[in-house]
Amino acid sequence: MLRPAALLILTVLVPTAPAAAAAPDASGGASCETQIEGLELDAPSPRLRRYLEGLPEVVVEARVGHALYLAFPEPTATSRTAIEHAARPDRVLRGLVAGGDRARLREAALVDGYFFAERPALARALSSQVRLEALFDAPTIQRWRDGAQATLTRQPDGTYAEADGTRATLRLNDRVAIDAADLGPARHLDLEVVRQRTGALRTIPTALSADAAALDLVFPDGSRRAALVRLDRGATEVGCVGGDRATLRATLDDAARFAARQARITAAARALVRESPRFDEPVNEPEGVQEDGRLREAWLAAYGRGERTFTYRDHAYAVFDADGNPRPPQVCIDFVFDSWERSEGTWFRPAGEAPGRTGAVRFRGVPRRSIQQLLEHSATDATFERLDVASADRVPLQESRRFARAMTRLADDVRPGDALVIYGLRLQDMRNHYHAVLVLEVEPMTGVPMTVADNQGRPHLRTLTSAMRAAPLRSIAHRVRVDFDALEGAVAAR
Repeated sequence: MLRPAALLILTVLVPTAPAAAAAPDASGGASCETQIEGLELDAPSPRLRRYLEGLPEVVVEARVGHALYLAFPEPTATSRTAIEHAARPDRVLRGLVAGGDRARLREAALVDGYFFAERPALARALSSQVRLEALFDAPTIQRWRDGAQATLTRQPDGTYAEADGTRATLRLNDRVAIDAADLGPARHLDLEVVRQRTGALRTIPTALSADAAALDLVFPDGSRRAALVRLDRGATEVGCVGGDRATLRATLDDAARFAARQARITAAARALVRESPRFDEPVNEPEGVQEDGRLREAWLAAYGRGERTFTYRDHAYAVFDADGNPRPPQVCIDFVFDSWERSEGTWFRPAGEAPGRTGAVRFRGVPRRSIQQLLEHSATDATFERLDVASADRVPLQESRRFARAMTRLADDVRPGDALVIYGLRLQDMRNHYHAVLVLEVEPMTGVPMTVADNQGRPHLRTLTSAMRAAPLRSIAHRVRVDFDALEGAVAAR
């Protein structure tokens, strides 16, 4: 049964993430809620609550693995203790990295292999300053992330590579070691595993033990269901999902459809980042003249004529990249619409094929090149769902702690695939400007967007802080969501 801890109620606010197929149900006839009640689970401890309250400050600035600690890693090394209590842990950590003593840095940065810190300031410092090559120089190392173990191989330049040859990364809550035998038992549940197996957008802890947790799962259809998740010999296993059994299959099927669509959106955004279309601003734009958006018009004309280059203001630009991929110039909202359309199979044909677009799903009659006009249009177009952020939650990025807390209050209303509209003063010209980013990933316990994609000079996958840092007086002002079912219905009706 649940053992209450001083009438503790956990109010971590709402996350989101992609989904997968069907959830297992090992109920043997008993409801999931009954199974949970039959276990000795404790309400979340004050320590876990403090960690979750501080987590949004980390998520807006750093990549964080989706982990729920059933028992926190406990630092023991002297070098770790020094940075745990330092007023400026970033300075202490910077000195350790510069010193080049990998063994000492591992003692400071890793706790039983976990790249982890409870304190937000230390977590941010670890994320920004420590790389795998600063920690290790062994020929191979092991990394555990999202329920999977990977062998990373050292390269001639000292960095480490994934199995596919891409550069290996390190994010908070990863577990890394030269040998698995160097580590103690796992202390966490992999919430990404839960997301993949159930399709839940949120995984909110409500009760825990040393080897299990009860979670509230929030699904794309809006339903909220209890789930039992266990730690079995280091692996995360979903035991059951509760709620109305008559509607569970429909909930899971809807979650799987959402996951598949979001996977396509993420793939489209990543392809644009990889192809790196130029920002739609002429290189020789006259002083004091705003010509953002003109290059795409010239590109479209040249592309339609089958040309390889186009000229604007006596400067030549490429229509395709070296691999023959189309490179339509983009302003920030173009990146969002291009990702949405490309996820549905709509895109420009490559070099060597007849000019034109594949696919049929297009945003016809939509003012897609002006954020302000799009916001006005979305108020009456059923294809879009617009949310205007309350004035109290329009907190500028420079007020970092308040900004992070405001993002938790938006968590119920933001999920992957949404566009966030940023608005406010840009110090470079002392004028208010819009910017748009596409949400790709949220942290599942807090609901705070963790990875966004945008084009603000060139395409990036990055954190919210990185996307907003150029103009820290701006805030999140609106959220725009596409109803793809309505969009596809409109296409079918044409």
